[in-house]
Amino acid sequence: VARAQAAGTKVGGSKLEKHVAELMAEMGLTFTEQVPIGTYIVDFLMDDGVTIVEAYGWSHEKYNKEHDRVRVRWLKKQGYKVIVLWHHSPHLWWLQLCRGMSLKYSTSEWKKLMSS
Repeated sequence: VARAQAAGTKVGGSKLEKHVAELMAEMGLTFTEQVPIGTYIVDFLMDDGVTIVEAYGWSHEKYNKEHDRVRVRWLKKQGYKVIVLWHHSPHLWWLQLCRGMSLKYSTSEWKKLMSS
């Protein structure tokens, strides 16, 4: 807890993170939530040990832009691949995850998901 607070990261998942976790679980993806890496805590570390998924809420748009840039740059320098999912575009999350993780998908799957 102290480490998360010192890093300026909340402890536990937000409502947004829970939605992302549900989607990834429905997609059959395996991951660990709230993983400490260096001085940061990432939202999700995929089981490949290399891919990080971050769920960015409104505060990232308004207050955390520079901190987020520095954080993502540092994570990439450590060899991680970072996929950022924004709160205002949930209709794109599935597609972003598929593309970011080089998963095979069909356009019809995506359209079906978007229509439900």
